[in-house]
Amino acid sequence: MDSLLQAPRRRAVAEMKRELGAIEVGDTLRVLFANERHGVFMVSGLVHMTGLGDFVIGGQMLAGPKVETTDKSGELVARNPDNDVKKLHSDSDVVPDGSVFDAVAVSHGDLVSVEFEQEPYGLFSVFGVATRSRTGDQVVVGAWIIAHDGVVNHRLVSCRLVAKAGGHPVPIPQERAPFDSDVVND
Repeated sequence: MDSLLQAPRRRAVAEMKRELGAIEVGDTLRVLFANERHGVFMVSGLVHMTGLGDFVIGGQMLAGPKVETTDKSGELVARNPDNDVKKLHSDSDVVPDGSVFDAVAVSHGDLVSVEFEQEPYGLFSVFGVATRSRTGDQVVVGAWIIAHDGVVNHRLVSCRLVAKAGGHPVPIPQERAPFDSDVVND
């Protein structure tokens, strides 16, 4: 479990550029992201393209538009991974199931696996440490809201608790400062 959510010390950018260059819209991916605000989390789902040619997965920026480049082997098509992208996982990497859990009861630092359904991204999952806002009214995993003011996000399909805070080795980010875009709107 800890190796799934462990960002490499150094990103393999050249390798990721080549791998992302070969990916097509609609391919299924499992991607490890990390940032200071949300910690380390994995998003699994279908790749979508924005109007500017960027790739996203579950609404999370994955890579920029295709670029033609050359390397030792000659010409190739590549995509630059977003700075938050740390690793592309294989389909054989199994995410722990955990047990069905009440989304409103998720606490800061709990390790969860949740599924969301949102157009245009379809059904996708996010596996990581839940974080709470300092005001205590909102819990997210990655950038996705699990619950706000005791109300479950209507995009949430399922919530599974993999381990309670303190019962796993994954680093827990600090509680988040309020942020205007972290609001549930229809």
